[in-house]
Amino acid sequence: MHAVVIPCPHCGKELKLKDRSLIGKKGKCPSCTRTFRLEEPEDPDEVQMELVQPAAPAVSAQPPGTFEGFEAPVPIPVASAGGVDRLKELRRKNRQRRNRGILIGGLMACAIAATFWYVRDVQRKQRLADLAATAKPKQQQDEQYTSEIKRLQDNDQRFSVMSPTQGGPIALNFMPAGARVIVNLHPAFLWTPGSKGEEFRYCLGTPLNNWLEAHIRTIANFEPAEIERMMICLIPGERHKPPEVAALVRLVQAPPRFEMIKKFQVGEQLNPGFKPEVYFCSGKRAIIYVDEQTFAVGPERAVQEMTDAINQNALTDIEIERLLLQTDRDRHLTMIFDPTLLRVEQEAWFPENVLPALNYGLDWVGDDIKAVAWSLHVGDRFHSQLTMRHDRATPSTTVQKKVQKRLDELPKQILSMVEMMDPREVGKRRVIGRFPAMTKVFAMATEGGIGANQEVRFNTVLDERAAPNLALGTILAWDESTRTDFNRSRTPATTVAANPRNAALTLEQKLRLKIEIDFRRTPLQDAFQFIEDESGISFFLDGDGGLKNAGITKNVPQTMTLGEVTVQEALLALLQGKGITKPEDFNGVLVLVKDPAADRFTLTSVAFATDNGMTPYVLK
Repeated sequence: MHAVVIPCPHCGKELKLKDRSLIGKKGKCPSCTRTFRLEEPEDPDEVQMELVQPAAPAVSAQPPGTFEGFEAPVPIPVASAGGVDRLKELRRKNRQRRNRGILIGGLMACAIAATFWYVRDVQRKQRLADLAATAKPKQQQDEQYTSEIKRLQDNDQRFSVMSPTQGGPIALNFMPAGARVIVNLHPAFLWTPGSKGEEFRYCLGTPLNNWLEAHIRTIANFEPAEIERMMICLIPGERHKPPEVAALVRLVQAPPRFEMIKKFQVGEQLNPGFKPEVYFCSGKRAIIYVDEQTFAVGPERAVQEMTDAINQNALTDIEIERLLLQTDRDRHLTMIFDPTLLRVEQEAWFPENVLPALNYGLDWVGDDIKAVAWSLHVGDRFHSQLTMRHDRATPSTTVQKKVQKRLDELPKQILSMVEMMDPREVGKRRVIGRFPAMTKVFAMATEGGIGANQEVRFNTVLDERAAPNLALGTILAWDESTRTDFNRSRTPATTVAANPRNAALTLEQKLRLKIEIDFRRTPLQDAFQFIEDESGISFFLDGDGGLKNAGITKNVPQTMTLGEVTVQEALLALLQGKGITKPEDFNGVLVLVKDPAADRFTLTSVAFATDNGMTPYVLK
């Protein structure tokens, strides 16, 4: 029989078993003396076979627990057989753990892969949903943008139809090259006694009137009332030096030739036998007789440039040139200028007291504007048009929105400055106190438009009374600003106290006073302020309480022309909503509550007055 080799499960010593019949019995390791159950190895490779050795001499008596087959008989305790069982159990458990690890790892890998693909699918669907969600708003944005452009372009075309004049564009014929400031005006209209033009001019104030009249006379050698139309050009010369001046003059009537010769002290004709005639004249100037009523004057050194421009416009900045095409020479006053040039040359070109107002205006225009044209026309209606050419890099719609925002903010800025002023004269205090409301009305009446060639336009149409009021308010506010310290703490200095002329009158007498009502989109609070100024009765508009409770704001625009009425009639008209489109929104909703201690009224809602135990004042 072949021998079987069995390793000791405790020390690893290999033991030879001569007879396989002993397998399953207990044995003792001769090396570690520990007993274990003899079991055939699990791996067949561990079984080694060899020839049986000669048998040992027979033993007559064997001790209990010993058997033949070992080279040295070793007693094996029964308890030691559990070691092999434990080893087999450990191997079995290891195999189970290994199998479970592989299974769990596989399941986790599958789960991760499934989660990954699920997340990717969800993200893909979300991207598609986002694209679908943003596609419509993007389309809506494009449609809104296109609609806005069309609206602004339609406005611009409508401005042309609404224009009070249909004259041709201002042209730079007979002028030197390089004009960067152009003023086109109609002096005869502004200086005609009793005309609306004269009233407008008077509202500009005596200092400005005297300055303007003196300069017209110096340039043209004629009185303003003798000049039908006059174009004045300022040409920059040496840097930081006063500009050169040229002008084209159209007279109301043709003067005798000898009078022209006397006024200008002309010399010999520079182009004998040719028309129009060109001469040097007094003051180192040149004069061109365009026709019997029209002549041009300019610097002597520019006589060649002036003659070159007889049949064409004089050379100028490209932005000025393009803007001139958008003008109308029949407007009563038009100013075209390069804002950048005025910023650079302001100290050399303008008096010191003008500079703060000039810089405020230039800041308002903005750095992205290359050229500006502003025209005014005074007639049955007051027309104002502001046209700007802007940088190519900025879309016209963007410029239009920026300027519109500045225009909307202008009344608040004016108010903040007016609150710092303290006019000494009551009349000036009233006009300056109303000036922010005037600018608010102006802003509300202004519409924006865009042209086809990088220009934005703002058109304003108001009642003819707006022209002198705005002129007067602007001049008085500017004049007072030159004496105001804007660095001191702010106090509402221009709040007009009760009219001192009516201080001795009773409330009933004040209510019977006659005042003229002509509101054109005047905010509600300004309408009451006007009545307060004229009557001496104080009013408080409860905006945060009663008005808010009724869904009404203090800025609701009022438009009503009542003529001369009593204060009481004017108040009734306001309470009845005659100044708004839907009178039912006011009628029966608002009331006046009198302060028992003074001639002061609170404007509030009926509901608020009832809830707070207030007794409405009954206007008869």
